[in-house]
Amino acid sequence: MERQAKDSERTEHIDQWLEWRNHRRFPEGYSGHVHIWDIDDTYLNTVLDSSLDVVRIALEKAKDKRHVPAAPTLLRALAAHGPTGDQAPAIYFVSASPRQLREVLEAKLRRDGVPFDGVSLKRTWATIRRSRLVNLRAHLRRQIAYKLAALLLYRRGLPPQARITLVGDDGEQDPLIYALFADLDAGRLSSSDLDRALKPTGVSEEERRALSSLVDEKPRPGGVQRILIRATGRSTAMRLDSFVEASGGLVTGVGDMLGAARRLYAEG
Repeated sequence: MERQAKDSERTEHIDQWLEWRNHRRFPEGYSGHVHIWDIDDTYLNTVLDSSLDVVRIALEKAKDKRHVPAAPTLLRALAAHGPTGDQAPAIYFVSASPRQLREVLEAKLRRDGVPFDGVSLKRTWATIRRSRLVNLRAHLRRQIAYKLAALLLYRRGLPPQARITLVGDDGEQDPLIYALFADLDAGRLSSSDLDRALKPTGVSEEERRALSSLVDEKPRPGGVQRILIRATGRSTAMRLDSFVEASGGLVTGVGDMLGAARRLYAEG
């Protein structure tokens, strides 16, 4: 009972800054593929150079949004590859975009014919209402805690043998977030290790406590198989190379989604 109460308190706290959705229920023994993608600059072409861009994006309709070339085609192919029914591959999206964009983002995915099992977004409206317009861009770029929490929550619902592929971009903190998650998933990183790793990144003490409480330090036999990072030109190659080297090749940079498709095809 005490553990259930702590779990409830933990989830309630995280729900204050993350709107997490999971529509998938996996059968026992599932060992298929789980694809988890970022949205901005990974699935959607998103220009976020000023606070005015934030306002423009918020007003766009689904038909106005432009996807990254070949991204819908690749996702449709991934969803169609392998078994069908409850053994079919799963597709999730994890983004720090505001939850107020959920209807538009999900409508865009449906327009593109991309199936999805859940989209997780950031609860930002309360903070935005208290911020000056010039602060919106900086606020929306604080992604580590939100995206890592969503990944850890998805992990709790995955069968132990599920094989995970993470796809993001180098314009923000996806390489760091994904590398941390992969280490947590494999049991290479403990909750105390995570707390120390996050201190220099600007993640608050409250957020670090919430994240540490989500960590299940029991490694899974399936786990993260690969991390693909789309090069956007807004990050130095040296920065991404450091993650490639530190991960032993788990992190791979790709120039575009055709490169991602080739990489996945080469790996079967």
